[in-house]
Amino acid sequence: MQMQMQNHYRGNNLLETVVIVSIIIILAIIAIPSISDILLRKDMVTAQKTVVDTLRLAKHTARTQNTEIKVLISKQAIVITARKNTEIQHVNLPKRVTIDRTHKLVFLPDGRIISQKNADFVDLADLVITIKSSSDYPQALIEQVSINSLGSIASM
Repeated sequence: MQMQMQNHYRGNNLLETVVIVSIIIILAIIAIPSISDILLRKDMVTAQKTVVDTLRLAKHTARTQNTEIKVLISKQAIVITARKNTEIQHVNLPKRVTIDRTHKLVFLPDGRIISQKNADFVDLADLVITIKSSSDYPQALIEQVSINSLGSIASM
């Protein structure tokens, strides 16, 4: 007589299932902070590029349309307006990112940039716009955008 072996798969028992779920939970606990840091860094770089691109757009628009272009940079947004407060562009920054303080700039057709200090507008010397991670995150990240008196806009 030949014996036939039959494999009967009876499934996982409770102990095996608990061990597998525990391993998955431990791996998730280790991975989640890393993913959060990666997303925050991505938002910081995105915000920095957004500020640079928006300022360059304002400068280009002032030159090509031969008009003054106003830029308001607040903690969470950048607004570009032309004469008579016609909004050209409104850009929101990522939620996990803020700008250090409000900046009011005017881009002139001749390429100069003036900045509002209190109620007066003065020629812009060197300006550094600081982009920070919001206070909800324990790890403070900082990116900067600089504008010099010649109107050059660059990431730092």
